[in-house]
Amino acid sequence: MLVRGGAPIGVLTVYGDAAGGFGLPGRSDADLIAGLATVAVTGATRSYDDTALSARLHHALASRSTIDQAIGIVMAERACTAEQALTRLRAVARERSTTVPRVAGDVVARTEEVPPQRDSQPPSTASTCPCT
Repeated sequence: MLVRGGAPIGVLTVYGDAAGGFGLPGRSDADLIAGLATVAVTGATRSYDDTALSARLHHALASRSTIDQAIGIVMAERACTAEQALTRLRAVARERSTTVPRVAGDVVARTEEVPPQRDSQPPSTASTCPCT
């Protein structure tokens, strides 16, 4: 099963009752079936690739959003720049043998758990932020 201009994607094996049992019409039918199978397999593979790519992009965007939120939280808590906050998130990830998105998720989740305060000061996350 060959894709035009590409590598083979599979093999269609056809068995008969006897050696050389397929004449020209039988071989033509097998070629037609192989062509249709190639189209089906190629379409399914492309659909899977598109779905997998979409899922990876969605995950990357969600991770980036979480990291950006965590950077803001660390900046507010440590009175530092965005670059310094990201450096701190990376350091914590290394210390914990985990990923920056996971540390960022922890920072955001713990900050969301802090109950709002009634005064004009933003809630303190010093005790909940793993980056302080």
